[in-house]
Amino acid sequence: MSDVPAFPARPADIPDEAAVAELLATYQRHLFLAITARAANDHDARHALSALAIGQAIVDTFAGERWPLVRDVLEGGAGADDAGAALGGLEVDEIAAGLTSWADREHRAGALSLDDYDAVIELIAGGAR
Repeated sequence: MSDVPAFPARPADIPDEAAVAELLATYQRHLFLAITARAANDHDARHALSALAIGQAIVDTFAGERWPLVRDVLEGGAGADDAGAALGGLEVDEIAAGLTSWADREHRAGALSLDDYDAVIELIAGGAR
């Protein structure tokens, strides 16, 4: 059974537990139908609106995992330059700034202990190659 509503109009309409694979498949279906409607000069906005909402939910999902994955890259022994390349060419200083900002937010929110925060800061200091 699908977790994604038939015609979501906002990312908030999509349950957090919806699987990314399902979101991608549903996005592709709505995108195809929106493009088909456009080609037929059919101005029904439902599919285009749903494609936008689902696409944003996918972007939000991926963005939410960006910095924890960068931490995983550094913990795994790769460098900040590797993480930057994987993110489309971010510079090492951009990786350091982004990871620091993420760690600060997580620590302030209580999601990252002081020890874990310090470990992330150490990774950043040692992550440049």
